[in-house]
Amino acid sequence: MSTKNVGQAEIAVLKWLALKGALDTDINTSYEEVGGEIDASSQTASRRLQQLENAGFIERETTNNGQFIEITGEGEQTLLTEYKSYQRIFKET
Repeated sequence: MSTKNVGQAEIAVLKWLALKGALDTDINTSYEEVGGEIDASSQTASRRLQQLENAGFIERETTNNGQFIEITGEGEQTLLTEYKSYQRIFKET
């Protein structure tokens, strides 16, 4: 699994997926919905989801009713690392 193409833009998509509930179950979404949420085109949303999938951060299945996406353990760990970074930034001393 390659993570070299996963940057902050992809992490933002991962965070949005988590907020929609993809840590707990498969969620149904579309490129248009993802693009609208991240202020990008459907094509950009598609690329970001592909990068997350290639890195092993999400699993997805495309059907006639949209895409069903779930965050993997690796993706959850990535979000947890981001969370811990923010905790360090805002830690009260």
